[in-house]
Amino acid sequence: MKWNLKGVMGANGVLTATELMRRLDGRGVKLSTAQASRIVKEMPSRLNMALLHAICMEFKCMPNDIIMIEHESGEVVDMNRVEYSPKPKPKKKQVDMDTNLTGPSVRPFPIKDN
Repeated sequence: MKWNLKGVMGANGVLTATELMRRLDGRGVKLSTAQASRIVKEMPSRLNMALLHAICMEFKCMPNDIIMIEHESGEVVDMNRVEYSPKPKPKKKQVDMDTNLTGPSVRPFPIKDN
């Protein structure tokens, strides 16, 4: 995977980790100077979803603009062009309506007389 936060920041005129910190603070995500500097330079080993959401909202981008998939060949996959084909839904069993038209047998609830 390729971390492209610095590219997204540059495209939006944010050139420093300090400016990123200030913008994310306005979105409710507080980062230390060291944390901000680290995420700008390299991909974090763990990514908080609140942080990813704040970055995407601030820069009006999608997660695949920040996290890019790179194959062994070095080719970066454009996730906007990947076609998704969901698994086919299993067919529902057809119930034979002629076998039991009355439904299950029901016993009355016993009521004790006082």
